Amino acid sequence: MGIFDSVLNKISSAASGAKDAIDNKAERTAINIAFLGMAPEWLLDDIQHMNRSIGIPLPDSFEPTGMAQLAAETATFGYIVAQIIFGILACLYYLWNKFKVLSLALIIIAVGLRFFYTKNMSLLNDFLLSTSIISLCILCFVIIWVFLLYYVFDLKRSTIKNGVLYTAPLVNVYANFFSSDMRNKINNIKSDKGLGKMNVALLEVGWTALFFCIISSVLYFTRSEWEPFIDKIRESFMSKQDTKNTTGDAGGPSYEESDVEPFIDKSAVEESTDPAEHVTIVNIQPVSIKQIGYIGPTERGGSFEIETAIIEATRAGIRFFVLQIDYLDKTLGNGFEEKKEPTLVYRDDNGNLISTNGASITDLAQKISTYGFNADFPASTQPLILYLHFVRTPNTLTNPEKYFKFLKKVAKALAPIQPFILNKIDTTDFTRQKNERALLYSQTSIFDGKILVWTNADTTIFRNTAKLSLTAAPLEEDLDYMACMRVYLDDENDSFGITSMAHGKTAHAVIAPYARLNAMRGIWNKPNSERDDFSVKGKTRFVIAMPGQTEEINERDVYQVMKVLGVNTVPMNIFAKTNVEILSQIKLWKGEPFLKMKQPILQSSNTAVAGYTPPPNVLN
Repeated sequence: MGIFDSVLNKISSAASGAKDAIDNKAERTAINIAFLGMAPEWLLDDIQHMNRSIGIPLPDSFEPTGMAQLAAETATFGYIVAQIIFGILACLYYLWNKFKVLSLALIIIAVGLRFFYTKNMSLLNDFLLSTSIISLCILCFVIIWVFLLYYVFDLKRSTIKNGVLYTAPLVNVYANFFSSDMRNKINNIKSDKGLGKMNVALLEVGWTALFFCIISSVLYFTRSEWEPFIDKIRESFMSKQDTKNTTGDAGGPSYEESDVEPFIDKSAVEESTDPAEHVTIVNIQPVSIKQIGYIGPTERGGSFEIETAIIEATRAGIRFFVLQIDYLDKTLGNGFEEKKEPTLVYRDDNGNLISTNGASITDLAQKISTYGFNADFPASTQPLILYLHFVRTPNTLTNPEKYFKFLKKVAKALAPIQPFILNKIDTTDFTRQKNERALLYSQTSIFDGKILVWTNADTTIFRNTAKLSLTAAPLEEDLDYMACMRVYLDDENDSFGITSMAHGKTAHAVIAPYARLNAMRGIWNKPNSERDDFSVKGKTRFVIAMPGQTEEINERDVYQVMKVLGVNTVPMNIFAKTNVEILSQIKLWKGEPFLKMKQPILQSSNTAVAGYTPPPNVLN
């Protein structure tokens, strides 16, 4: 055995110890930074699972702030470098250890266990990307070395006759699995060329690097295709919750086990470290349904199944429902409401009808009254937000009377839930959007058992009936009286049904295109004034990021939009065939689909007390 082989064996035997030392140092450094509250979340998630032996418990979340962010990035860089170094050592171990196949298998198993143990897809992505980059660097080095051998050191062209030498190392890998004769022939070819073991080894490194580079790159750039499959396998091993059959009692409706797992995890709620006074409407990030009652799929052929949808949603603990209210231009027969009447239908982004039926607002309200606060369901005491999103209405300027009657019909259709609709708490009057700010900063618990009606429609017409020579509506048909929050456009270039800009008023709730916000967020640790301004505004308003009607959303992007921009909710069609897996993939809500909180740095510290309307300067 030559000196070079001896050195390589020593490197191989020391690889494991060096890797442990490097990783341990990098992780300890990151932990120290984490206690300052600066480390990136993906890194912290990894550390939390991998450092049980160190005995240092980490809080659930840390926020990047101030100059210490540089230290956090340094720790992150050190951690990635440690992985890259381990990758290089692993390649060497694979190339020169006698048990090559076993070495490669151990590397794959180690990466797999590390990924499954941390439950962090980002780690696997980083490993693949790191492997691709370092393999490409090694490959470039080998190409330069071959160039030097060929031109600078004047290596005879005959030594690379017919390209045999280039392909020999790759063929040798296959030869090990097929026949010793083939392996001997390859070894003879290499020994006859007189290149020496060093140069042959470098060429083998080149082929191995090319192999790793191609495989890692393909896996990395196609991860959107195979990650859901990996997640399913991981969840089947990691899930600790058993699904229990639930039935109603004799005094209430009965229902059976469904395909939608409940979000509610009482232990997650009990362990929450957010102060109670911060659990306000403006600070929560609830799960929301884009069109309640519609069970999809999003492509043509989807249908409304009101009872099924309400049961599934309330059973999952979801407390934020969007009603996209529209009307039909012509009578379509069975399954649809009459033309020009308020109804629920599902259209694509071009306004084309894609649902096979419609839904009655009255029927929907009846099911909400039946199941929304049923004690047999999770979160039955929590408030329920009903966002009436009007897609089309008669024109309020050219035909105010028809517009007024249209809104009255919607209000009347809500009759089954009117006893639950929020109006006053103690002396604080929330009707007619009188105390939007107080509502925004009030603790959610004061609204328990109530339905909060929000709308994008201008309901001030109910206050101006005399001026318009209209007959005043009774309270049971007065949508303005029922609505406690008006939702406005975030940007004048956006378009969402009849939603308008605030025009001089203070917008305490806004709606914006999910795609625009997803593009805006960029990279969290890179300067972006537009993103930062939007995030700061989120402390004083509730933000709805509405995806397109048939837009497929990625759970990783949803996580970042809510984390970086402080978006309060991203309405989803959870029953659609193309998006149904999102619920099992997103861990953002951590067992609390309604009271999940924004990250602390984006929370508002303002509070309001029921029965008392704070001065304006308190809520600015």
